[in-house]
Amino acid sequence: MKNRIATVVVSLLFMIAAFGCGGHNNSTAAATTVNPTIRVANATKSSAITMNGVGVTDTTMIFNSGTVPSSGVSDYKSISAQTYTVGVGAASGSLTASTQSIGLSVNTNYSLLAFERSGAINTYTLVDNQVTPSTGFAVVLVANAAGDAGP
Repeated sequence: MKNRIATVVVSLLFMIAAFGCGGHNNSTAAATTVNPTIRVANATKSSAITMNGVGVTDTTMIFNSGTVPSSGVSDYKSISAQTYTVGVGAASGSLTASTQSIGLSVNTNYSLLAFERSGAINTYTLVDNQVTPSTGFAVVLVANAAGDAGP
């Protein structure tokens, strides 16, 4: 139980640090359409990871995060809006990879939080579009990533 609580606390602190600052600011001032962006945040304990995506509608649309060290965050990748099959795996192959389909919309920034559980990589998709708060205020994104926590 202590290990699970420690993991949740570390994950929350990591999310606040990774997503709380330096994100994209999508104000509604411009009326132009912008391609979606995606990045991966590595919350595994000790594994470097990579994220790869292939478009479902247009399979020529491919992206790769490159290797992201433990506790690291990749740069945003600008890609066309569509549904992608996205895989996240350990660079060493030591963990079971995660694969999912994600629909990416225009004018939206996404972060894929990758974390380790029971020898496998799990992912949680977060939408990063937050309006910059007024001076002296902060915005905190709270996400329930504890999908296997029972009643």
